[in-house]
Amino acid sequence: MKGSLTDPELLIRQGVLADSKAIWEINRQPIVRQAAFSSEDIPWASHERWFSAAITDPNRLFLLGCIEQRVAGVARFDRVEEGLLEITIAMAEEFRGQGLGRRIIRETSLKSIGFLPSSKGIRAHIKHENQPSIRAFEAAGFEFCGETWVKGRKVLQYRFLPYAQADNE
Repeated sequence: MKGSLTDPELLIRQGVLADSKAIWEINRQPIVRQAAFSSEDIPWASHERWFSAAITDPNRLFLLGCIEQRVAGVARFDRVEEGLLEITIAMAEEFRGQGLGRRIIRETSLKSIGFLPSSKGIRAHIKHENQPSIRAFEAAGFEFCGETWVKGRKVLQYRFLPYAQADNE
């Protein structure tokens, strides 16, 4: 039943400048910093400057997963080369462990093709020790495609082909 505690109603919407503080609060949580490739704390003034530029970048898209008008998770898509997007995700602490991560990953990935066409698909880089993200991306339909290096660290690489997924829906 939609809207229950076991299957909450999830709204996916595009991020806007007014979401800056909610996104900053999620991204500076210790567990999010630990999973990120840059683990330093993020000062508000730095985030505010960065987000003001990022939200208007035509090669970047923020999609938010919201439950009862609260931001449960943030998916950011960056065009890293022609036809290829990269996704990063961060979940608000209160919404972790409920299966929302995989739902937000899948639904935002499918929705992203309307904003940033990605004929080569969407990739995700995940640290080996980040088991919750590995499980969420696999459950969302991302497939493991090997290892690569990011910022001097060997990481797992996953790929999602949203056009193939959208055709199967």
